[in-house]
Amino acid sequence: MKNFLDWLINLIKSENIDLLLITGDIFNTVNPDIQSQELYYNFLNDVVKTNCKNVVITSGNHDSAAFLDASASLLKNFNVHVIGRVRKPEDEVIILYNEQNLPELIICAVPFLHDSDIRTGIDENDFKSRQKALIDGIYQHYNEVYEQALKIRENFKNNIPIIATGHLFITGGHVVEGDGVRELYVGDLVQVQNDLFPDFLSYTALGHLHSRQNAGRENICYSGSPVEINFSESVRVIKKSVNIFELSPGNLKPDIKFIDIPNYRDFLKIRGTFDEVVEAVQNLKCQISTWLEIILTERTEQDAQKILNTCIKDRPLIEIVSIQLEKSEKIISNSSFNGATLLDDFSPIKIFELCLDENNITNSTQREIYTDLYKEILNEIKTEHLNIYD
Repeated sequence: MKNFLDWLINLIKSENIDLLLITGDIFNTVNPDIQSQELYYNFLNDVVKTNCKNVVITSGNHDSAAFLDASASLLKNFNVHVIGRVRKPEDEVIILYNEQNLPELIICAVPFLHDSDIRTGIDENDFKSRQKALIDGIYQHYNEVYEQALKIRENFKNNIPIIATGHLFITGGHVVEGDGVRELYVGDLVQVQNDLFPDFLSYTALGHLHSRQNAGRENICYSGSPVEINFSESVRVIKKSVNIFELSPGNLKPDIKFIDIPNYRDFLKIRGTFDEVVEAVQNLKCQISTWLEIILTERTEQDAQKILNTCIKDRPLIEIVSIQLEKSEKIISNSSFNGATLLDDFSPIKIFELCLDENNITNSTQREIYTDLYKEILNEIKTEHLNIYD
């Protein structure tokens, strides 16, 4: 990650960037380790030494909003604006000024909206009511922030550009199975359309999805994650990138371009029998740091980890981070919980589905109801973890 951050600092300098937007998932855990915190604060320290006049950071679903907010007051002295927790609509509107102290940009800086922030006064036992309340709550919150931004623009009597941030899943967004994109709300049933971002917005910067993509309109953009999150992303053909948008005076339509991020690490999957895998690892040639995921298609009596580690001895660019037996539907169906397959090989939802199979719950409607309730429990557990700093 440090390689990327150093590259980004150089890009900010070379492109004369005035504003840096970071839309959530600053950390991959609510309790970041000391090394990750040092990277974060050292990077911000480097940014404020460049020509970049402002940084705006909003929280994502992986972040602890309270943790980010803890340093917000201090960072604001350096024009680093951090919005972790959901605030009053007027407090999520940021006005940026030019060197003549004239307003030049209004930002609707909306962080990730937890369901507890936006869902109130409903029948908790009615799943459809909860779903509708979530959607209504998201739209209501954004509309209240937009109302404040438009009032500010009207008071300035100047057609100042307004942009917005968001950390959510817009309908039609592209994900890859297993890429680590968490469901944001129970059952992932909340379908937010891109009409959440009205036409008066010059640009919308979105977080959450790992792939670079637009959300139906050219100026509603996911920049994606700057590095691969796991091996599921190793199959992607879309390069990692950052988005640069430029607004010229008197023009509310931005010029948008993507800058590809250099690849500092390869993620490779090697699949085959044990002998095939050993041969592939021995013949592997690497120019940059390479992480390997080994998938064995059959069991072996040999000490796979010891032998494979011997294959990469004195090859510092290569690291084996995972060795696993390929998931076998036959093994699973014959004995779901007999120890033949590690539970770590499955997602919580897959384990729950196996549990339904074990208890002969085959009715599709029943399975859907039970699965949705189980997802709600998972969501509540995640929310409790996110609030450990509150």
